[in-house]
Amino acid sequence: AAINDKLGAGSREGSIGEGFGASRSILPYLDQVDAFDSRTVDKNTDYPSSGGKPVPDGYSEVFVNIANALKTMEVDCGDVGVYTDVDANGDMCALANGGTVPVTPTQSAPSAPASKPTASSPTPKPVQAPTRPAPEAEGGQVDYTFTTAGKEAGLIANDVKEMASSSVTNAKTIYNNGKSSTTSLESLSTNASSRYGQGRLYNIFRFAFSDEPVFVDGGTGSLADSSYGNTVISKALEIAEDTDLAAVASVALNTWMESVHQLEQAVLSCTDSSIDGALAMDTAAGYYIGAGQIKGSSNGNLMYAMAEEAADRFGEGSGEASSNTIIMSHFRDAKDLVDSCSGGSPPIQLRRAVDKIIGQMNVPLIRHLVYYMNAATAKDKSELENFIELYALSTVPQVAGCNPGAFAYLRDELIDYEWDSNDLSDILAKLRDNLSCFGITCSDIGILQDSVATQQLCGGGATTSTLAGYQPSTDVSQIASIDRDILQINIMLQMGALEQARAIYVGGQNSIIERNDAYTTLQDLATDDDRIVPGNTQFDIYSSYYSNPYYADSVIMDALDKKGDFGGLSNDHIAQFVVGALREMVTYMYGIRELYTAIEECESDSADHGTASWDRAAAVLIGSIDGAKQSSDYPSGGKLMYSLGNEVCDNFDKCSDSNVGASSSKLVEYLTGGKLFLSDKECEGASDLVDVGITSSLQISLIQGSITATDQLSTKGSSDGIAGAAHALMYAVAPLVDASNPRSATTIENNMKLNGGAADVDLVIDAFSDAIAGMSADCTEVGVFQAAARGVCPPDAVATDTPLTLANGLYTTSTYVQDRALLALDLRDMEKALNDGNSEVAKGIYEGGLNSDIYDKNGKKVGTRSLMSFSTSAPLVMSQEPTYILFKYALDGLDQGLFLGGPTGEYADSIVQKAFESQGNSLLPVEAARALNLWMYAVHELYQTVDNCRRKLLKDDDGVHSIDEVAAYYIGDSQQTGSAEEGHSLYAYAEEIGEKFGQDKGGQTTANVKIISLLNDAKTEISYPGACTTSNDSYKRLRTIAHKIISQMTVPHIQQLIYNLAVNDRERVQLYAQAFVPLTAACNPGNFEFLRDKLMVEQYNVVDVDNIIRVIESTYQCLGLTCDDIGTYNDYGSDCVGTPELNPLAGYIPQTDVRKIAALDLDIQAIQIFMKERAYDAVRDYYTLGRHASMTTRIGDEVFSLKDLATTSTRQIVPSFEYFKNYFGAEVDEIENAADYADHMISMALDTDKLPLASTEQRTEIVVKTSQYMVVFMAALEAMYEAIDDCRSNDSQRKADAANEWDKAAAYLIGSIEGTESGGTDHGLMMYSLANKRCEQFNRCQSDGTAELNGLLIDLLYAGRGETMGSNCDALQKTTREIEELLLVPLIQGTLRYAIANEKLLFFDKSKDLAEGYVFSHSVLPYVAEVDGDAAGVIKRNMDFQFDSEPVRDGARKVFQAFASAIPKMGVDCEVVGTVNGLGGVCDRSSSSPSR
Repeated sequence: AAINDKLGAGSREGSIGEGFGASRSILPYLDQVDAFDSRTVDKNTDYPSSGGKPVPDGYSEVFVNIANALKTMEVDCGDVGVYTDVDANGDMCALANGGTVPVTPTQSAPSAPASKPTASSPTPKPVQAPTRPAPEAEGGQVDYTFTTAGKEAGLIANDVKEMASSSVTNAKTIYNNGKSSTTSLESLSTNASSRYGQGRLYNIFRFAFSDEPVFVDGGTGSLADSSYGNTVISKALEIAEDTDLAAVASVALNTWMESVHQLEQAVLSCTDSSIDGALAMDTAAGYYIGAGQIKGSSNGNLMYAMAEEAADRFGEGSGEASSNTIIMSHFRDAKDLVDSCSGGSPPIQLRRAVDKIIGQMNVPLIRHLVYYMNAATAKDKSELENFIELYALSTVPQVAGCNPGAFAYLRDELIDYEWDSNDLSDILAKLRDNLSCFGITCSDIGILQDSVATQQLCGGGATTSTLAGYQPSTDVSQIASIDRDILQINIMLQMGALEQARAIYVGGQNSIIERNDAYTTLQDLATDDDRIVPGNTQFDIYSSYYSNPYYADSVIMDALDKKGDFGGLSNDHIAQFVVGALREMVTYMYGIRELYTAIEECESDSADHGTASWDRAAAVLIGSIDGAKQSSDYPSGGKLMYSLGNEVCDNFDKCSDSNVGASSSKLVEYLTGGKLFLSDKECEGASDLVDVGITSSLQISLIQGSITATDQLSTKGSSDGIAGAAHALMYAVAPLVDASNPRSATTIENNMKLNGGAADVDLVIDAFSDAIAGMSADCTEVGVFQAAARGVCPPDAVATDTPLTLANGLYTTSTYVQDRALLALDLRDMEKALNDGNSEVAKGIYEGGLNSDIYDKNGKKVGTRSLMSFSTSAPLVMSQEPTYILFKYALDGLDQGLFLGGPTGEYADSIVQKAFESQGNSLLPVEAARALNLWMYAVHELYQTVDNCRRKLLKDDDGVHSIDEVAAYYIGDSQQTGSAEEGHSLYAYAEEIGEKFGQDKGGQTTANVKIISLLNDAKTEISYPGACTTSNDSYKRLRTIAHKIISQMTVPHIQQLIYNLAVNDRERVQLYAQAFVPLTAACNPGNFEFLRDKLMVEQYNVVDVDNIIRVIESTYQCLGLTCDDIGTYNDYGSDCVGTPELNPLAGYIPQTDVRKIAALDLDIQAIQIFMKERAYDAVRDYYTLGRHASMTTRIGDEVFSLKDLATTSTRQIVPSFEYFKNYFGAEVDEIENAADYADHMISMALDTDKLPLASTEQRTEIVVKTSQYMVVFMAALEAMYEAIDDCRSNDSQRKADAANEWDKAAAYLIGSIEGTESGGTDHGLMMYSLANKRCEQFNRCQSDGTAELNGLLIDLLYAGRGETMGSNCDALQKTTREIEELLLVPLIQGTLRYAIANEKLLFFDKSKDLAEGYVFSHSVLPYVAEVDGDAAGVIKRNMDFQFDSEPVRDGARKVFQAFASAIPKMGVDCEVVGTVNGLGGVCDRSSSSPSR
């Protein structure tokens, strides 16, 4: 923290990561001690947001908060010690004892005995107390100038003083009649209803007390809540007989509210000329300050003096209390503003000043409440409980206006039940979390410094910004507080204060726009013209339905003004209608608008990718009231869409154990997942989540709410409030229903509208049932309305939530997949028809389907699935899926884009159709449909599940359902465990052939055992709540499982191929070759071509069978299989041993196992195929996540990717890496991307918007060549320099690791495809292969046709191997440098080769050679630029990938000359580069090329 505090904004130093990692290890402990300490440390040690400053609050915050926690953590502060390298106090013991806060003597309170904390009492938390100004001279006046008679209001202070010092009888007289003041203290309360009737805070207090026993049962009548202050003070005098308590109550309740009233009047004076604003402001000040008050003195009698007394207890020292200083400043400002306003809306500055005054007026009340609770805890005194209750009565009601759940808790603890000091910690936490209800923060309160202090209200941290489990990236606390406006509008309407409700709707109250100190208003949201954004079709639906773009505002204003249909309605009806309309129409649509705005910003490359707008959407859909977590002990009373789902879920059996509605929970999951998409700039994924998930969740809540409200309406004696709520829901849901089914919308309107007659819930449910198919909501997720025992799913719908047992208990689904399992019966019936000689019937079943019905999301049958459709739909639904792409690629080249006369993409159907023509093998069509159509579709379902998880589209049972679908297709209906005869699908297929290979020893074949186990693993992975929607890791783990399943599903194909080769069944050999060989296209290209030619193109010779099977066995590792997975048939497979652990790499024998490192070239091979097929999503998948290459770590084998290598910070160990950062720092737009130069180039080529004129071939070359010769090149250098570093380590284990690092470098440079023999093969993909390709052109080949350079490379690799074994580290470093210089040669040769080739090309040429020259030049330019900037400029100008100039504009000769100039400075031997026949080489600076 201390180190990182010195770093600037945007820093990416490694120490930030160290601080992050170290802090994570203690945060759980801190959180147990004090959540605020934990949050502060978390905030200041977390990775800063983009461009943000590390440790934003300063290191001292981290020091103080850790020090605070040490004692409770049972850590000796002395053991931690003193951090000396800081300017401030770094002594943990001093800090733990409050070293940063001066402790000053305080006055004792009336009736409050002082007592020292016990030894076990926590030390007060050293939050910095507000700094007090220097004390005024004795007798100085408060800084406020009265200009009207309002000063006379302060005389009431004398009455308060006399009350406190009088007998109970005299105190009553003074209270009732007044003495010094012409206005009595009693009248302030008893006349309140007539004077404060439209007051916001007054009505919140009334609302809070409306059902409070102290007022209703023992008060002064049914309207006791209107004179609540009088009730409290009367009880203090009559029951407690405590005049001091009564005097304090008169101030805290009566004069406090009178000041508030006068402030509100001052604001109203700007629009109401009958009010004297200056007089109102002076009167408010008079009631706050009091007559004779000395500045900074607690020897007074009204709120000012109370604030001074509280400040003393909170360690502010001498001088005026900070709250008083702030209040007086705002009083002065407000008075100036009042004097200048007239005839219009009050200035925003005036409203804000008044709000800030009222907020600060709460500070002394809260401070005294904290003090008395601590005093009563330190030493049990029953008389203190009266003061606790008094200060609770003067403050807690305000919480009712911003958090009903918190209010209910605090009321129970502090007002309704006896004080229990054991609850103090929880009470303080609840108060702390709701300080914003009072318009203040912890910094306003500070730390209780009195000796009674046992627990503090505030620590050093800030309250959490989480919204019901959603974590915003930006501060949305203000816009989230818009729900408080709705809550307070509800309160105002219920209390009859319609004018105040209207004022809050139009002018706002709780949601502040910080940048201009203004208010966000609900009317702003309802009339926002920006609701028309791309994608927001719902706004069009609503505005069209109501023929009014301001549909919500119009009806809400009519309700507030009681116009039209709303005339004569009760306040309760109006209240519930307005609240419902604000939630279900205004904030609903504004939230949708912000979501689509976020997507638009993401697509336009905004700086934050739209995350700020997305956070705002979450804020207006969830709100502040529902708190930081998704559950609470008290009903939250939330007022936004999140709360609607919670309110109605129980009626549909859709609540969690913590009473959170399923639709609300999913809303949070989708919002969380969508923001992850935006952060990764996956705009389409976020858009899908809005269209499919968020909209569905919101509509589910609307449907549930509408049905619930209709049922309540139909109940005899239902309240006006229910009618109002139903009326609002009808307005909200009718347009959505109408867009699907206008008749249903009419039915819903007739049963829910105002004065619509008797409501019939069955008719409404029927209406939703008829419309649900055209809405976003899923009928099963709406659930069953318990009161009617029915849901909105169509009556003929299948029960799609019915689980299924497959293979007599082998696999039990969690969801309905019987329809998928029944497809196996199509295979059964096809077989039966073929056995009966009726091929046309079999073909009809294959093409049209028979047993497997298709249902929509609501369980209604919409068709029949067929095996044929799995193939004919493949080009549309599988075009980006790796396995399908391999088949398409492998078969594409056999007949110029066709296969067996049909489209290559529909290869499976073509094979099955041809099989129907077979004369010898009558069941061949069944086998083909199973092995090709069904097999590939099951694989497709796996990929679809992974992709949907990645895109956050799976939630709860969705992911489980997807895996259940795979299981249903794989196992099928009528299957018996371990049976080849009792079953028809892929499981039976594996059993049948597996038995022949001895793989059924445990009752099932090994492949089936593994597949069922993996399916359950996949199911478990995504069954956790929010697994896909809130985590970026679930889909990665799911992807790994899917790959393992696909590998095991391949086993029967291989077994069938080997078996039919052995028995020489040529038709089946061809069939199973077609099912298997394409999978090897991403393995060794030579082996793939051999198998394709032997088994699919030509007729194999029986004598070749042994060799063919050996080649098949050589593909096992690439396919994720072993010899044991396949087993043996007769003697076939008995000599299969797999790849040796120390497998040679083109003649180099490593001393460690690097087989899985060398397999990285298989990823490049696959990427090359995917690029040619334009499957860019598949490319991104393999490039980003990897597939074949893995490293052994302490937790097992971990797959790594080319992107991992291209972006890892560990490349810093390579000295020349700085060349690349320097060079690309000037070339890449964003300097922060310079280190990820290769990743930038690959990403650019995959983005069709970035290179719109590039051909597919050019994109392919950029992606593949950059991976080969920039990513892998630097990875090899990194491994070699890591080997040097390990060699020099004093750690014996690291020394031993040096050999593995060296072998990793060899694996990167050579790869697995080169094979084991010296010289390699013709199919390699790494640097070794490049040297072989260039040697002939540059006359640098050995007699066997391989590169001289490769002979040198292998020699140097062996030299390095020996140097790691002998710990000869200096020699190892020299060898590394020599290899690096050697590796530059083929890169230079490549650049020169394409300089020659490209100088003949014209503008806008689509030749791949342009892209190749671009990559080769960029792979070596950083080295050139480091030693010769002019030469680098020439090379770049001529070799850049561009369409606005002629390629190689200066001619190839200039490129040769540039290299000739630079090479001697680069340490490269120009002779090793070689010469081009007729053109010379780079040793001769006069190198030339033929004229154009």
